[in-house]
Amino acid sequence: MKRHSFSNFRTFSHSPIYSCGPSGPSPTISEGLPEMRILIVEDNPDHREILKTRLKSLGYMCQEATDGHEGLITLDHSRFDLVMCDYRMPEMNGFQFIHTVRKTYGISAIPIIFMTTHSDRTVIEHAFSLGATTTLVKPYSLENLKTALDLIWALKQNQ
Repeated sequence: MKRHSFSNFRTFSHSPIYSCGPSGPSPTISEGLPEMRILIVEDNPDHREILKTRLKSLGYMCQEATDGHEGLITLDHSRFDLVMCDYRMPEMNGFQFIHTVRKTYGISAIPIIFMTTHSDRTVIEHAFSLGATTTLVKPYSLENLKTALDLIWALKQNQ
């Protein structure tokens, strides 16, 4: 599978199968696609709130976890279509979280967007090697978020 990384500093040509927001002529989530549930695993309450607000404005249902351990418990009790996971978190960082989800829990079907402030290629490649589906480099624009979500949903529809 080809892996992608999105940041405010790069431009990617991408032809989404459908739009994740009301800005384009393509159908929005509420116009024919099932409700998508997203788990946000982020320790910073401000970042969590901003991401949740953006995702809800695009029509997504969100649940939050304040760290990797809480994220694992939440995954164990609920179904999600996508996980968005921060890199730097106390006790269990994003690498450890992805590794645990993929190897210990054996969950390979849920896409994971790895969010980081590091655009360092080694950090991003390590996230991919552990099972991240794509990355989102902070700070990211709403357009970068939409592009990452479009990619995830296109990949899910092609499975």
